[in-house]
Amino acid sequence: MILAYMFGIDPARLPEIDGSNAVYLAIPFIALLVGQWLFKKLVNGVDPKLSFEDKLPTYTTAAIVRWAMLEGGALLLVILAPEFFLIGLLLILYMVWLRPTRFRIESELV
Repeated sequence: MILAYMFGIDPARLPEIDGSNAVYLAIPFIALLVGQWLFKKLVNGVDPKLSFEDKLPTYTTAAIVRWAMLEGGALLLVILAPEFFLIGLLLILYMVWLRPTRFRIESELV
């Protein structure tokens, strides 16, 4: 409701969630869970004895896999259920928030 107000969307026109479209709400959650699981699996597979520079290609691959899952989930949601566009937009904003910074890369590779 807060986001609807911020973006000037009439709350009365928000889509109703019923049995026919509730399955589409699972798409972003599945994308989040699978993307995070694959990311952790790839990052945890890195040998801790390697230098930071040697760990970086694996981190890059893991980050691309996570972003691909999020982007795929967002695009699939927008294409299959355009009435849930706002949820797809939130997935894209989450991708922006996950942008790699030196601090984030170092903390996730430890």
